[in-house]
Amino acid sequence: LPEIGFFAKMARSFANYVAIVSGVSALLLLVFFFLCIVEHPIINFALEDHHVKHDIAMYCYIAAFLFGGLFLFAHSFMTEADDRAKVEKARSEKAQ
Repeated sequence: LPEIGFFAKMARSFANYVAIVSGVSALLLLVFFFLCIVEHPIINFALEDHHVKHDIAMYCYIAAFLFGGLFLFAHSFMTEADDRAKVEKARSEKAQ
């Protein structure tokens, strides 16, 4: 089996990936939310009912909020991993 450090590195890399993807997704969804709210012509759903566009905007906002939460979770995981690494490094330096 690989060492524990190997799994920690993989988890950190995955947390980086999740943070990047969720951050970009949240920003894009907020842009779509804004475009749907102001009924910009670039977002043309060919719908005559304006309530449907506002519903779509609300769904974009909810998804952006969820992606933002995922970003915060991944970021907290990365900072916690950094703190653990610093503590372990300090312990190993004291032991020597």
